[in-house]
Amino acid sequence: MQIDGLSRPLLEELLAAGRMPVMDGLLRAGALTLGSWVPQLPPCTPASQAGILHGRNEDIPGFRWYEKATGRLMVANRPRDAAQLAARVSNGRGLLAVNGSSIGNLLTGDAPSSHLTLATIEGDASGHDRSARWGAYPRDPLLYLRIAGLMLLDLGQEVLSVLRDRKSGGRRRVAPGWRYAVERALSTIPLRMLSTSLVAREMRRARDVIYVDFTGHDEVAHGRGPRSAEARTAAASIDRSIGIILREGRRAQRPYRLVILSDHGQSWGATFTQRYGEPLEHFVASLMGPGTTYHGASLPTEYADSPVRLARHVAGAGRLTGRAVAAVESRRRYRSRVGETDRDAAGVNGPGGAATSGAGGSGTNGGRRTSSAQDPSRADVVVAASGNLALVSFPRVPGRMTMEEIDRRWPRLIETAARHPGIGLVLVRSAEGPVAIGPAGTNQLARGHVEGEDPVAPYGEHAPDSLRRLAGFDNAGDLIVLGRFDAGPSGVVSFEELVGTHGGLGGWQSEPFIAYPPEWSIDPDRPLGAPALYRQLEAWMAQLGLREPAAG
Repeated sequence: MQIDGLSRPLLEELLAAGRMPVMDGLLRAGALTLGSWVPQLPPCTPASQAGILHGRNEDIPGFRWYEKATGRLMVANRPRDAAQLAARVSNGRGLLAVNGSSIGNLLTGDAPSSHLTLATIEGDASGHDRSARWGAYPRDPLLYLRIAGLMLLDLGQEVLSVLRDRKSGGRRRVAPGWRYAVERALSTIPLRMLSTSLVAREMRRARDVIYVDFTGHDEVAHGRGPRSAEARTAAASIDRSIGIILREGRRAQRPYRLVILSDHGQSWGATFTQRYGEPLEHFVASLMGPGTTYHGASLPTEYADSPVRLARHVAGAGRLTGRAVAAVESRRRYRSRVGETDRDAAGVNGPGGAATSGAGGSGTNGGRRTSSAQDPSRADVVVAASGNLALVSFPRVPGRMTMEEIDRRWPRLIETAARHPGIGLVLVRSAEGPVAIGPAGTNQLARGHVEGEDPVAPYGEHAPDSLRRLAGFDNAGDLIVLGRFDAGPSGVVSFEELVGTHGGLGGWQSEPFIAYPPEWSIDPDRPLGAPALYRQLEAWMAQLGLREPAAG
């Protein structure tokens, strides 16, 4: 079971406060032991699940990124992009390849049975058991009445929360409205409850291995913050689902062992736009000169396609219901109001498409006029954000640019960006390898040579290796920017307009957990990188006779 976005420090707080009694009981009874693992850049669901379920996550540089070779902006929670990502990482030996089931995930792990999984919602479903979609769901009408009632209650609570926020003069970084409220309610209630029911069904069918992702806590924490009362309530509801699955497991025809983990945590802090009055893409474009066009890619929440995701799975690819189409159109109208586009929101306008068009319209900075571009391939610069990580690409220049090439074209760009108070470092490739440039020093990562103050030091012991690895990805952009991190209350400077964020370095986003049976050993004590978890889970499955031991 994956609890999306729940860090170990927050889990320990929730356990101490009695908010997750089922999991606390398992730990106290010795049925599970609590450990940690270390994600490499970027700590986000596509990179983590690719590593955990497929054993490889190279060239996944963020939650969204621009690919010069194809002229496409990849966004992991668009079904077509998720399907393409799954095809890239799959080698037929995914964690779920033999009699496995994927439920509520982004990727499949090569499972023959897949439900509510983004990578299999669209297109050809060959190789996946999607027979009798409706038959996979419970037929108890009381369950659906309960789902409807709980959703109405959640929507009412969201309305009251917005009213309280306005009355107190609070400043929300997720735009209030029905869009966020509905998506939050969908992820915390029907997606969670249907996923729970599907896990129980697959256990009754004696699947060898089942991997389920509960996304509700991550969704709420994005909009309210990981330590908010709403995020704690979402985590408590997932704990109740764990209890339901445990009860079902005791009735199953075969014994099941339980592993609970998170794919990443979440950090917090005021955003770049909130602190400095403009989005990062506007700032970068202003340094490039008059007339520069920019495209900013940063959706307001990770699971922004929840209505389409649910409708497309239940209705079947290519058979969107009228209500689902209405939901897509409503979502598009909302995005147009806030300056965003998504031509591929429901897969109805063909491949490609943009995600976010900057701040909308044109603007000025220091007398330099810039304008947003809806098509990323036609922009002078594309900035794809994942939390406090931003991948900056220059689509009009073929191939990957080096520091020397960028300095020749835009002499002020790298140095001025690195000195911005909201930016911790700028990572760029040079003739001598990747270089991290900060406001008062540089780090030649290839040989570990530091001049002045090391800009990498605030991000932790694993930061140099993570940055070197990320710089080697083909699709990591021409520049890699990390928002500043303060270990105190200021937190991270995020390039997304979210309260809780992840995808970069600094804070709880890099502190996920793993809970496993105590008689199983984990090596090392804190596995480094999601592929290490794949190898560990594979080894445990081999011990149970569910998997051939890996070669070597």
